[in-house]
Amino acid sequence: MAILSKYQNESKKIYKNWKIYAITLGIIVLGAGAGLAVYYTTHNNNQPIIEESPTNDQDVVDAIATANYQLTVQIDSDVVDVNNQINSEFIEEQLKTEIKTIFKRDLFKFNQITIGNQKLKNSDLNQLGTIITQINYNYDSITNQNTTLTIKIDGIDDQQIVNVINKLNYQITTAVNSLAGEIKITSDFIKEQLNEEIKTVFDGKLFQFKEIRIGNRKLQDRDLTTSGIIYTLIAYNYGSITNQTTSLAIEVTGIDDQQIVKAINQTSYQIEVAVNSFANQIKITSNFIKEKLTGEIAKAFANNWFQFKEITIDNRKLQDRDLTTSGIIYTLIAYNYGSITNQTTTLTIKVTGIDNKQIVNAINQTNYQINTEFNNQVKNINLLITSNFIKERLNSEIKNAFNSALFKFNQITINGRNLQDSDLTKAQTITTKINYDYGSMVNQETILIITITINHQQIAEAISNQTYQIETSAGKKYQELSALITSDFIKAKLPTNIQNAFDSNLFTKQAIINLKTNQALTDQDLAISGILNLKLIYNYGFAISYSCQLTINLTPIYSDQQIVDQINNTGWYMWNFMTSHSATNRLQQLKAEFKERFYTEQEPDIQERIKKYMIITKIIKENGQELTEEDLKERFYLKNVTFKYDFNQIKNQSFVLEELGHIIWNFSFF
Repeated sequence: MAILSKYQNESKKIYKNWKIYAITLGIIVLGAGAGLAVYYTTHNNNQPIIEESPTNDQDVVDAIATANYQLTVQIDSDVVDVNNQINSEFIEEQLKTEIKTIFKRDLFKFNQITIGNQKLKNSDLNQLGTIITQINYNYDSITNQNTTLTIKIDGIDDQQIVNVINKLNYQITTAVNSLAGEIKITSDFIKEQLNEEIKTVFDGKLFQFKEIRIGNRKLQDRDLTTSGIIYTLIAYNYGSITNQTTSLAIEVTGIDDQQIVKAINQTSYQIEVAVNSFANQIKITSNFIKEKLTGEIAKAFANNWFQFKEITIDNRKLQDRDLTTSGIIYTLIAYNYGSITNQTTTLTIKVTGIDNKQIVNAINQTNYQINTEFNNQVKNINLLITSNFIKERLNSEIKNAFNSALFKFNQITINGRNLQDSDLTKAQTITTKINYDYGSMVNQETILIITITINHQQIAEAISNQTYQIETSAGKKYQELSALITSDFIKAKLPTNIQNAFDSNLFTKQAIINLKTNQALTDQDLAISGILNLKLIYNYGFAISYSCQLTINLTPIYSDQQIVDQINNTGWYMWNFMTSHSATNRLQQLKAEFKERFYTEQEPDIQERIKKYMIITKIIKENGQELTEEDLKERFYLKNVTFKYDFNQIKNQSFVLEELGHIIWNFSFF
């Protein structure tokens, strides 16, 4: 590093010293008590710079003061070890070459490292980061000098270890009914899940387990009485870092009382008793309950913990009158199990033996069905409700006990009123009730579902009353369109009652007629976008040659922009345009002829849209002038003629015809 003098003159710098070194010549020149060393360095301006060379101890001290000294140490390093690194080699290493040549290692003496006004201590090195210190030293006779030393403290501190511990999710397994106080968390348990880097610096002696918490309280024995996973916190200290927590999931394993009760409550129990049994004689034992349990639940079931209370039905205790009629009744067993009280589980009681009430119940729990035709009369339906009609739908046991002489039909009702003929005028399924007597049990009711069907002609007429619509792209083939007209397509638009009666297998297409031409629909009819009004001729079962309206919306294959792009991007070449001398409005003729020449080469839908939407507004010659009617009175040959046009909503479009020749012809008779 060059030592600069106090004097500067623009780009030249002159330095004064008491000695002159001439290393290259090996010559020492003494004179006038002062030394002058001159050397030349070529700069961009080719001007020499004169500098002085460092010569004395003060130059060295000044250089040390401006050097950049840095040191990296591990956290919790010993100050003695840091001091040992500050030697003459460490100082010399950061000096510039010209100072190194005069630096003498034996003249450097390290004194101490200070931070602020204090001597560096071990406690200054126990936190990660960077600290700015001073190296105090002597150099030869120059004593008590300072230079800056930046110390970077690297490594892992206690807070980092705690941060890692707190981010982890720990897990343990314990048995049902374990004691919370016996669950202890050791330092080895914590250390085991740390990564290798943290594990190597983790100090088990600094880890202090406090307690396991659940919510805002300490874990208690009652928290461990039910199997499953509970989420808790390990509370601990690590060194001087206190009141820390980390997650602990405790899996409680084994069959607990709650699981046994849950299994009982999810089990359906059944017993069979005779008609007119006494309710208080029905007792539920622990063995009766256990026999229905399986696996680990059955093994864990404790007979002496089960306490039968009563059988209930409809929120009351079972009574003798509940057992006077044979059949199935659904009840609940009320019981306690251990400390878990007021539990219930399902008990189905089968009361055996047949009586009139049981027969009536069976009738009332049966859904009867009748199919009838559209516009039938109620009196005809009533004739169908006989004792045999009722009996035949009962199960064999009830059927055998059924006494036809006791059955009396009264009427059919719907929504609280008598069924009327008007209820049978449309295809639908209606739910009614049969009102009847059976022996002494009068005004009984059971459900009768009446399905009213519609004949083929009525369905065909419903189809004919609809207007069907299809949207598809122009250019579709007839077979493709015809494939869209399925029985499901027809059915979807029908009223719900007609849909219910519609049989897809009975619908067939005959033909599709274009109403504009009164001819069968063709591929050509489908080539051009727009609305087509058609007539669909079809059969439905026995209903032959019915028809309905069908509207087809043929959407364009290409958008307006796509057609415009095609026109604009087509290369147009030489074109001879011919008119006669006697022709009028040649300009319009030219515009019309161009449109025709263009669209005749396109698909039908594009042809029609060009006819309809393309308007040629201007024809511009190469010189920028608009082609006029006057120009067309003479022959000419033009290049790069620009056609300006609008296409529907897309305005001010253009394309270039590279060559346009105009030929005038005339009829002459000689």
